[in-house]
Amino acid sequence: MKKFKFKKAKILLTLPVALISLKLYLGAVLGYFFAKILAGRIDSTIFNIGNYQIHLHHWIMGVIGLAVVLLIGFSPLTRHLLCGFSGGLVFEGVANYPDWYKIIIKKKEEALL
Repeated sequence: MKKFKFKKAKILLTLPVALISLKLYLGAVLGYFFAKILAGRIDSTIFNIGNYQIHLHHWIMGVIGLAVVLLIGFSPLTRHLLCGFSGGLVFEGVANYPDWYKIIIKKKEEALL
């Protein structure tokens, strides 16, 4: 009988972890498909500064969003969903674009004239 109680207690202790994981997973799936659906429909954010272009990829915005979520005190449900959502944005941007690492780009000489 004691073994049964131990297993039952062990299962009950894993429920919060499973719920947190589920919220993170659902947020990540939503973030990934949100970015996938909007890709190409919304223009990229590019700033021209002198001879350079600064490209704010959506994965960078996801990292900024993740930092904001972690710094601001959201409720646990909201925090886990938003962290997962931001993670999904970051994953989609890094996994699907070969130029994800190109943030600062020097303009070509022809384009300057």
